[in-house]
Amino acid sequence: MSGRGARGAWYLAAPAAALLALAPWRAQAASCCGGGGGAAPLAGRGEAGLLDLTLAAERYDGYWDLDGVHKPDPPGSSLAQYRLLASGALRVAERWQVTGALPLVFNDNRYGGISSQTHGLGDAVVGLFWETLDQRSAWRLASAADLVPALTAGATLTLPTGISPYDDVSSSFDVTGRGFYRLDGLVNVDKGYRAWSLSLSLGYGIAFERWVNRSYGGWVPPVQKKLGNRASVGGTVAYRLFLGTGGQALALGAGLAWAHEA
Repeated sequence: MSGRGARGAWYLAAPAAALLALAPWRAQAASCCGGGGGAAPLAGRGEAGLLDLTLAAERYDGYWDLDGVHKPDPPGSSLAQYRLLASGALRVAERWQVTGALPLVFNDNRYGGISSQTHGLGDAVVGLFWETLDQRSAWRLASAADLVPALTAGATLTLPTGISPYDDVSSSFDVTGRGFYRLDGLVNVDKGYRAWSLSLSLGYGIAFERWVNRSYGGWVPPVQKKLGNRASVGGTVAYRLFLGTGGQALALGAGLAWAHEA
């Protein structure tokens, strides 16, 4: 790419990045606390492995009551969770790779005049994936066969390494994990064409039942408990701006995700 082309790419990328950073994205969560985890990444086709470090920040406003009505928090409340997620993938065979992720969770909460700052490990994730189908040509569409996408299937196991409501905690503001093992089946479909790429991910998870004999620091009669099954769908579209002849590129993308836990 010429110097003029590279400068033009930056002129497009800078405003787009600023817009994404400042846009008031909003979601209404069903819970304000805990669940600090993260998905394990996948290495690209032909890559030996991948290391990733991600910082996530979430702020919560309001809560859902038992009737499904969203209500505001008391005045002066501030609920936030920050996660530093270290993750990676390692190829163990031509089409097989193992993945893993471990988050460090920081809770910073003020609610009803009470302040709480806690931190600890979140729930870890380990996984195994098989690249079942490789996409055909990503640079030309000479035949219908060139429309074949890349297909990856696998499974992840969530490990309850975080602090859950069933440990020695005084309130929900101290929670960093769910407290349950969960097995998820996942399918990823990817297709690239020149500088564009599309991806679709499908997942379904089943939590394992366990005995519980305490809740938020208090002892309770032993009871078997199980989280609801979890279904998720996600899609992304991205465009890669090539910034030079050495392979440098800047990728701009947008995604939409839906998740439901019974």
